[in-house]
Amino acid sequence: MCGACGRKLGFFSWGDFCRQCQKLFKTELTRLEKEILSNKDLSGEPAVIIKKGNKKSRIKLYDKVFRQFETRGELSQAEITALQKLQQALDLSDDEVNAREQIKLYEFLAKAREAIEKGVSLPVFDLNTHLKPKDLMKIAPIIRKNELIHFAAPASLMETEEVISEKLLWGVKTTIRDVEATRGALILTSQRLFLCPFPLEKPVEIPLFYIFHVEGKLNSLTIFSRARGRPYDFRISNRAAIKIFETCLHYLLTH
Repeated sequence: MCGACGRKLGFFSWGDFCRQCQKLFKTELTRLEKEILSNKDLSGEPAVIIKKGNKKSRIKLYDKVFRQFETRGELSQAEITALQKLQQALDLSDDEVNAREQIKLYEFLAKAREAIEKGVSLPVFDLNTHLKPKDLMKIAPIIRKNELIHFAAPASLMETEEVISEKLLWGVKTTIRDVEATRGALILTSQRLFLCPFPLEKPVEIPLFYIFHVEGKLNSLTIFSRARGRPYDFRISNRAAIKIFETCLHYLLTH
């Protein structure tokens, strides 16, 4: 039976919908995509068939819209609101749209910027609420007296190493490559930036008064320290997380 209209499905039918309802479902998905990208809003209620349709298709549409918004730059408040409306229209949970690493981070970035504009303290970051349980289980951070956590995200410290790529008659040919030196949760506090290591990994700690320059890139955060001859290159997969680190560090280093 068709999951939408109740018609008997043919022998060669694919999925839970009949051919007519499958067409209606795809048409409604296309309409939602065009409307949310053009107007950053949805007019009226989505067709009932949407909530009965294939969940993978609904998640795929949400991810596509999110990536489209993000490629234009940082998500604006209007885009955040639009994505929340789309999530509701598609009947998807926070876990299904990975809200912890997508929308929630942009909301936290907006809070940090609002605090900076008002000249008040940066918001406090709750590790238990914002980090994924699987990452939280791997770390045991020791927070000092009067130390406040302002942000944290999974990260890897990358180092360069010289390796032999080819043996020659007169010697060897070497190449430089990036390798992962250690990984864990990179935590920014009111006193330091430190990598709380995952099991069997090495810790890294940089007091804020040693940092003299911060540079955020597409997938990494580079920290220049007076106590180290070369910069720290932290690989971070989330663009919003990099922006939060960069924004909060600039504020902490100048206030």
